[in-house]
Amino acid sequence: MLFMMPGRLAAACVTLLLLIILLFLMMPAHSAAAGEAVLSMSAEEWLRKGYVYEEMGNSRAAVRAYTQAIKMNPGYADAYSNRGISYTELEEFRPAIRDFNRAIQLNPGEAKYYFNRGIVYGKCEEYRLAMVDFDRAIARNREYAAAYFWSGIIQSMYGDAKMGREKVKVSASLGYEKAQTYLKARLVRWN
Repeated sequence: MLFMMPGRLAAACVTLLLLIILLFLMMPAHSAAAGEAVLSMSAEEWLRKGYVYEEMGNSRAAVRAYTQAIKMNPGYADAYSNRGISYTELEEFRPAIRDFNRAIQLNPGEAKYYFNRGIVYGKCEEYRLAMVDFDRAIARNREYAAAYFWSGIIQSMYGDAKMGREKVKVSASLGYEKAQTYLKARLVRWN
């Protein structure tokens, strides 16, 4: 029936049909190449990709990339921690805490894992657990200015105000701008 059409229309249909067949034949090869590229990415490359997504504000894509890093290397503590940060950005706090727990289990000496989990506990209004984690971060890194600040704020609110104030002062002395600003704003009451 195709050959019964006028010449130009038949040629156009044949060309279109050949293009469709060619595209169809190329798709599996392209998909296979893309699949091989995905499989050949290392856990570190997936981690970097997740970080880029997070920097772009795409936390959901970052979670997927960090999950791939974890699949490639189930013992990759930084991938769990970074995925926990992305879950925190998505306000999915329970999965975030699970990821920070796993990162801590894999590398209990890393202060930032405790700090990050403390941030999530704070967002969940579990302030005592947050303070414990901030203090654990400080115990692992005596110059963790942000951990001093947040531990001090919580301690001032729910514990020993004098000790909390001292922690905020340590944070400020370590150069943490939030602590410096906070102390300036509270200068009249705290001195």
